[in-house]
Amino acid sequence: MAANMAEDPDPKTALNHLCQRCAQRPVTKNDIVYTVNKFGQLYQAIVTLNCVGGEQYAGESKMTPKEAEKAAAEQAVAAHAATLANLPPPISKDARHAERKAALAEKRERRANQGEEGVEDIDDANNPAITPKVKLNTLCMKLAQTYLKKGETIYECRQVVGGFQATVKLACLPGDWSGRVWAGEVSSSKQKAEQSAAAVALSQITGDDDLSKLASESQKGFKGKAMMKGMGKGFLKGGKGFKGFLDWAWQRGKGKGGMSGPDLPRERITEEPSTGEVVEWKEKYGWIKPHTLPDHPASEARNGMVYCSCQDIEGYTEGDDASAILTKGQVVRFHIYIDPSGLGAEEVARQ
Repeated sequence: MAANMAEDPDPKTALNHLCQRCAQRPVTKNDIVYTVNKFGQLYQAIVTLNCVGGEQYAGESKMTPKEAEKAAAEQAVAAHAATLANLPPPISKDARHAERKAALAEKRERRANQGEEGVEDIDDANNPAITPKVKLNTLCMKLAQTYLKKGETIYECRQVVGGFQATVKLACLPGDWSGRVWAGEVSSSKQKAEQSAAAVALSQITGDDDLSKLASESQKGFKGKAMMKGMGKGFLKGGKGFKGFLDWAWQRGKGKGGMSGPDLPRERITEEPSTGEVVEWKEKYGWIKPHTLPDHPASEARNGMVYCSCQDIEGYTEGDDASAILTKGQVVRFHIYIDPSGLGAEEVARQ
């Protein structure tokens, strides 16, 4: 137990790691639930571990709610010290990568032997970043031949009978297309509803001969456009269409002159703000470790840390000195998004 606490000095972080080891998957906000009650001038917290049979642990009374939550987490970690010691060691990142690579190679070989079409699309199916919203953003950038600005893709979601339904409007499209609105199917969550609307829009746009031709011509003209300055032959080597663009962005995202982290096509995956601790901050970017990881395949990458650019910090304007805008150990609130390079933080606010 002492060794684990030394690696994870924050009890809540240690508890997150314990639950991940027990559940053998990333924990979600519903897996670990803290309830804080005030008694006079003191606070006491109870932590419920829904991922471990709903077990509950109460901490000592503290002066602040945060300290009370940490005290409850300490009790939960202490109670499971023996369990944690007997768990098998976590699978290393390299081992997971090797397993995925081997599985992908097996799928390629099997489909090739069966003569199936679309072998080149297996990467897309296994890439959690390539969603209908990301594909739609990529197509819109090809048509507009520039970065998408705020307000050029507008999603609106409302609760209806049976769940949620979303619409999307793409002001960046040419002509009458900029005024059209696409509605998706009724879905169980806002995220799925937006994905459905994006899929409907994507299907209709790619089915139009004029827009398909324009997108194809725009792709050829990427090299000379300011948006893709520095891309050069890298894009052509990546292949054609969405896969070529996203492969290039994934491999060259931070290359000189290429699209950088904050400029890649992104999609928000959290409905409620998350909290976390700044692990490292460099001149204009850094890394945040969420207190609770989202339920997403990409959560396993980067040891559970998410990328943060100064552009996504509330109150920052271009030209400000970003070197000290965040500090190591600082607690922040943010939303989590996915882009071709992994998880990132946006709308970051200091606590």
